[in-house]
Amino acid sequence: EALVRPAGAPPVAPERLFDLTGSYPHQHLQNEVSQSVVNILLAPGQVARPGDSLAQALTRALERCASQAYQVLISLDASGRPTVPESERQNLVGEAGTVMANLAQSGHIKAEQDLFFALETFGVSKMCRLEQQTWLCDFLSVMIKRAFEMAPEALERWRQMMRNRILNEVDLYSNIDVRAWTQILELVGAQRDDTLQGEAFKTQVRLQLCMGTAKERYEGLRQAATVVAELRRQSCFTPQEFLELFNDRRAFDRQQRTKLLLVGLRGGPQGFVQAVLGTIDSADVDISERDDDEMRMVEELLKSLKEDIRCCPHAFFKMKTEWIAARNTG
Repeated sequence: EALVRPAGAPPVAPERLFDLTGSYPHQHLQNEVSQSVVNILLAPGQVARPGDSLAQALTRALERCASQAYQVLISLDASGRPTVPESERQNLVGEAGTVMANLAQSGHIKAEQDLFFALETFGVSKMCRLEQQTWLCDFLSVMIKRAFEMAPEALERWRQMMRNRILNEVDLYSNIDVRAWTQILELVGAQRDDTLQGEAFKTQVRLQLCMGTAKERYEGLRQAATVVAELRRQSCFTPQEFLELFNDRRAFDRQQRTKLLLVGLRGGPQGFVQAVLGTIDSADVDISERDDDEMRMVEELLKSLKEDIRCCPHAFFKMKTEWIAARNTG
């Protein structure tokens, strides 16, 4: 996708694309395969598209470097042994980080300007398994931090610029893996519960994580529940929207739905959590059934989330009825 500078962005300096692959002394990498990964950062022009600025080319280089580094670290040769020696496997990320630091300190990149599109790099992990997604985003965070390690004032200015982008650029959200927002907000020094645009975030949760076959969808919903809870963004949804995602009675059994709701509601605003539980209690519970599945789910959720049972009238009535019956039979 095109990397377009929004209105008000800092002006682009004249093109400064470079290729340092022939002069850079690799410190800890001797293997050609591992060197080739780091070389991507040393020659961003090689992955640039026609007309790219250095900021755009560096964004593409970071994405390519992250993807290639992961593949190199997990790849095996014909005999089943790692393609890259263990010593170099351990040094690969560190060497890439050293390159980013050296590029900034030597003036080949101006981190505050040339990492303008750094947030877009976190789209590289879309559709990846959770383990790979986490690794890629952690790698990118390390690379960006290393570029600023000798320029704390520039880092703070860059962070503010990124926070402004998050607050004001709705189109940004479709370019980013929604699971990466935890790492991104930590990277830019933003608060988890008041920085994201709620509607844009919610839309990407639905589009990126809540589609596919039943098995794929359940795994996606599990990840969606986790990221919503980590970011404390439950109230981006209405209680009904939240239940449509995480309490689909047609697709998942009670135990599956209970797990999703427990993860997704954990740490949420009390009023929202009680509204969700109250909606299940009023709409789904069959009070005439002694062992109603939905009642059992409500009771389990109330207990696990330590919520006041009075927010669920049917569950509260059942508790009082059982207490009275126990007293009478006692």
